[in-house]
Amino acid sequence: MSKTIALMIGAALLVSATTMVAAQTTTTPAPATTPAPSTAAPAPAPAAPTTVSEKAQKAMAANEKQLAACMAKAGTDEAKKTACQKKHDMRQMRIQALENKAMEKSKK
Repeated sequence: MSKTIALMIGAALLVSATTMVAAQTTTTPAPATTPAPSTAAPAPAPAAPTTVSEKAQKAMAANEKQLAACMAKAGTDEAKKTACQKKHDMRQMRIQALENKAMEKSKK
């Protein structure tokens, strides 16, 4: 019987000690830290083209740059230069088609 009493007292002490430790532990979250304000100004966004013709002009300029880069890469190989020119012509046709479609849409 004394062993049973000793076990009960030991369990009670264990539970009370655990409860005390849990009661002393804080359960509130840590305060949020606010990030320091940045002194650098944000980079301005590039101006978006507003009209169809501006978009088309930018696309055509990019297409010309691609053609120049492709031609430079092709060097003296005529087959590669022809392939570059075909790609350029196809992109130009797409740009024109999109521009025509937008113009028709704006007329309605």
